[in-house]
Amino acid sequence: MESATVRNYRCFGDNAQTARLAPLTLFVGENSSGKTSLMAMLRALWDAAIDDRVPDFKEAPYDLGSFNEIAHHRGARGSRAESFEGRIEIRLPQRRSPSNNGRSLEFCVTFEEQWSAPAPVSRRYSCGGYWVTQFWHDSEGRQAEIGTPQGRWRMSRGRPSIDSQPGNPTVPIWPIDRLLFSLLMFLERETQEGDAFEVEALEGSPDLTRNDVSELNKRFQPLQHRFGRGLRASTSRPFATAPVRSQPERTYDPRRSSADALGDYVPTYLAQLSQRDTQAWSALKTRLEEFGHDAGLFDEIRVRHLGKTDVDPFQVQVRKFGSRTKGPFRSLVDVGYGISQVLPVALELLRADGPNTLLLQQPEVHLHPSAQASLGTLLCEVVANPRASANRQLIVETHSDYIIDRVRMAVADPTQAIRPDDVSLVYFERSGLEVLLHSISVDEFGNVVDAPPGYRQFFLDEIQRSVGF
Repeated sequence: MESATVRNYRCFGDNAQTARLAPLTLFVGENSSGKTSLMAMLRALWDAAIDDRVPDFKEAPYDLGSFNEIAHHRGARGSRAESFEGRIEIRLPQRRSPSNNGRSLEFCVTFEEQWSAPAPVSRRYSCGGYWVTQFWHDSEGRQAEIGTPQGRWRMSRGRPSIDSQPGNPTVPIWPIDRLLFSLLMFLERETQEGDAFEVEALEGSPDLTRNDVSELNKRFQPLQHRFGRGLRASTSRPFATAPVRSQPERTYDPRRSSADALGDYVPTYLAQLSQRDTQAWSALKTRLEEFGHDAGLFDEIRVRHLGKTDVDPFQVQVRKFGSRTKGPFRSLVDVGYGISQVLPVALELLRADGPNTLLLQQPEVHLHPSAQASLGTLLCEVVANPRASANRQLIVETHSDYIIDRVRMAVADPTQAIRPDDVSLVYFERSGLEVLLHSISVDEFGNVVDAPPGYRQFFLDEIQRSVGF
């Protein structure tokens, strides 16, 4: 994702606000300034654009409430917006169709109230002068408008086979590649009389041709679902973590090992990996210990199995080394809260099968400043790792200056692989009842570039107070 734009959404008003997204993006700003809301929108847009389903704004770790809590309110004397929208821009991989090389795909969805919940009413894809807008209301997206440099057309196809139900607006929308493929097959027939498709030229446009649809299909080829290809197959759904994670335990019973926002799955994942894939466990263990040592948290981690099968209880233990001897292994519950809180974050960053996009809320919670700085270094190493997927993207909501400063220092360090273009600071600035987004860059020397006057003003004021001004 290269950028995200929101309008009339939560604390963002009628003037659209855009954030530049990079492989490593840091969301910074005061509490209740919209950082978590923008993260929730990013996942919602993925669901609507790639997974072809209605987003759930109450899915953990986000609970944004009903439509009335999500649509922007202009104040006591104002009114609540009747709709809100979000938009993302995605850089298309160079290996795809030559028609898309160097281009970006833009996706925009508009939400309105349906049974008190926010439901998408339209979604629009555009790429290089070609676009498709699908209308969602009780139609499975089979009503659409399409456009090329040659003209615009409105189309519809039959009656919906499934209607959304009150309080459950979850009808999957028709995948765009299926829509274009069916339209192409329709245009290839000798007769169109009596067919379920209806195509209407708009604003004096010529008749829709097979070539028009073929060109549209080329532009949106990365979205295709057929044969398991496209963005849906090559990139995973964004994975979001909660700001406060699971409670440590002295002894664990095996649980589910599928990822969850609180990190409850982490102990079981480590236990199963240590028993079922010793090579993968050894590699992950080494990387976890490197981070733990650098952060001053632990020097060694192990899973102690209290039985011979993977259904028996187990313990996750860590220990620190002294100058001459190694300390004893201790359970997570005995070593402070910081280790158990950062372990789910470190695992998602370091596991070989980790998600392409991570939405991290305050990963520095309960960490000493030195450990926060080490976490900043780890974030840089992950996005700069040449072995990692080219689509790996970390979006981090943080209140830690130690993370930000360590990222700046990594950019300035010529021995580090991370570059200025790999980093974006997005500053959330309150302006009355609204929030403004400022995309701030970091130059090759680690300096913050194009920061607004209010950025870091609090820290400057504190310094002046501390010296008596």
